[in-house]
Amino acid sequence: MNYLNVVGPQIRKLRYQQGCSQSQLTVRIQLKGWNVSRESLAKIECQLHKVTDTELLYFADVLKVPVAALYPPVNGNGHLRESLEKLLERRKKPHPPSCSGS
Repeated sequence: MNYLNVVGPQIRKLRYQQGCSQSQLTVRIQLKGWNVSRESLAKIECQLHKVTDTELLYFADVLKVPVAALYPPVNGNGHLRESLEKLLERRKKPHPPSCSGS
């Protein structure tokens, strides 16, 4: 499976940590001015939808985190490209992300 973003799992994790449902997060984002649907948010979290730089700013704002917190952690050497390649390789294994829609 080809993933279209690397931030989806982090967005889901932050949303869970804040006790927020997809519907609640969608409303918070809409109140900031981005007309996103819950279905689109679900696709973003499952890495089935690309995320623009502007959309990242919305997520960071409503989740009250720096934009960097939306990205997966970088390995100890600080090589982002290597970390992303390893992350994407792990995600190609037969364990698709959960898409419960809640």
